[in-house]
Amino acid sequence: MYEVKEPFWLFVDHWQTLAAALIAGGLALGAAALTVWAAIRSANRQVKAANEAADRQIKAAADAADRQVAAAREQTQAAADAADRQVAAAREQTQAAADAADRQVAAAREQTQAAADAADRQVAAARRQVTALKDQIQDARTARRQDDERRLSVIKWAIRVEGRRLEAATSTLLAALPSAQSPANRSREQLIIERPYPVSAGRAPLI
Repeated sequence: MYEVKEPFWLFVDHWQTLAAALIAGGLALGAAALTVWAAIRSANRQVKAANEAADRQIKAAADAADRQVAAAREQTQAAADAADRQVAAAREQTQAAADAADRQVAAAREQTQAAADAADRQVAAARRQVTALKDQIQDARTARRQDDERRLSVIKWAIRVEGRRLEAATSTLLAALPSAQSPANRSREQLIIERPYPVSAGRAPLI
């Protein structure tokens, strides 16, 4: 088996190994960046869909409340018109009939007021429901935003750990080259400065 012994070819062989390691590290970093981009884009789509669904629910509730108010007002107006026609007919008759008609008008107005009060109560209840729904949607948005922030923090931590691992591997490969200084030729201060600091396994850094 032929073995390369010439210094020039040994130097070329070491640089080919280093180039292959750097290319592999670059591809790994690119894949990690693509994964982060895809995760962020998916999270944005989910948040947008949740916001659109919440807006549709709020609009539907508001439309239903408006229809209820309009129906109650139409009923109130119809009752008032009927009472006015009865009053006009009664005044054309005798005073006694007019007194009876006045009593009917008073009763009709009481009924109308009761209907209006009921309609107001329904509107107030519908508004309370809409307010409660808005609060629930706001709480859901806050929880989703916090969850997204936690996910992004974990992804950033993973990228930093991978970057440090690749940096340590690159430093090791560079140290293995013939042109690199050996630890015996370095001072104690250089060895302390250039020593890598690995991240403890299972413990994410503060981001």
